[in-house]
Amino acid sequence: MRLFLAATLSLAGACSAASETSADIADTSGGSQVIESKSGTYQIVANPKIDPSSLPSNADIKMLDGDPAKYAIQLCGLDFADEKPTQRCEVFVQRDPSGHLIGYIALRQSDVVSIETALKTIEQNGGQGCAIFGNIESSNFEDGDRTLDASRDFQGRLPFFAWEKSPGNWMISTEGDDPNSAGGMWYFERKDNKLRVSQERWNYCYKDSGIYIDEVFEHLASLSRASP
Repeated sequence: MRLFLAATLSLAGACSAASETSADIADTSGGSQVIESKSGTYQIVANPKIDPSSLPSNADIKMLDGDPAKYAIQLCGLDFADEKPTQRCEVFVQRDPSGHLIGYIALRQSDVVSIETALKTIEQNGGQGCAIFGNIESSNFEDGDRTLDASRDFQGRLPFFAWEKSPGNWMISTEGDDPNSAGGMWYFERKDNKLRVSQERWNYCYKDSGIYIDEVFEHLASLSRASP
C-alpha cells in the first residue's frame, strides 16, 4: 500500500525523492531525441510550442539544470531498472501560476496506466502538499476490460481514500483499508494534446472545501521504449 502525507509537502513533489538521473541523450532528426536509461532505450519527442524557460520550477528540475528531457526521464521513473519497464510515458505540464495545481503529470504505460505527479498548490489559498498517484481505470464503460492507451484520447478515473490524523494532517491511500477514511475520486480526460484533471466531491490538496479542482495540462513530451 502506498501512502502520502499531505501536510508534510509544502512544495509538492509527489515523484520520488530526487535522484541523479543517469542517461545519455542524443539528438536525432525530426526534433526527437534518443535516450539510454537504466530502463532501456527510449525516444523522446518534446512539444516544440513550449518554451523550456516557461516551465514551472522545483528542486528536482533545478538539480537537472532545467533540462526538460532529463526531468521527463526522472518523472517517468526511467532512471531505475524495472522488472516491468515502462513502455511509454506521456508528460503534461500546467504552467498557469493562478491555477489550483501547478506542475507536472506523468502517465506511465505498461500493462496498466499509472500516474505520477510533481505538483504545487497556492499556499495563500490554503493549498497544501498534493500528490496524485495510482493506476487509472477507464471511466468509459464501452471500453470494457480493455487497457487504457495513454497516448490516445481517453476518459479515466482514480479513487482515493483519505483520513485526517490531526487537523490539516491528511493521510492518502489508493486502498480503503482504514475505517475512518473518506473516499473520493479524481477524473482524467485526454483530448488531443490536453489532459483535464478534475475532482468528484472533494479534494485533499486544499484546506478550503470550497475550492474545486478542474485543471487543464498541456502535453510536454512523449517517451516511447525502443529496446531493452
